[in-house]
Amino acid sequence: MPFCSILEKSNGVVVGAELTCSIREENTAKRESYSADWHSVDMKTQPQDRQTMSMKDDSRRETLSRQWQCRSLIQTCPSGVFRVGTV
Repeated sequence: MPFCSILEKSNGVVVGAELTCSIREENTAKRESYSADWHSVDMKTQPQDRQTMSMKDDSRRETLSRQWQCRSLIQTCPSGVFRVGTV
């Protein structure tokens, strides 16, 4: 079962990743064969996926602000399972 993975980089930072899979089986006695190729995992980081969290505490005069990028993750397989999430 060969795998193929691809990493996308921009300015030295990984911005995406892909994983593809292939299966090949052959039964010469029954003259049967099976093959499947699928794009298994696709992960992307996009600039518009930034998320921000802000907190303010007036009693202590403190403010906390945090910003990060959200990485979307999509996974599919030949059985029809489709998963979507964030990393």
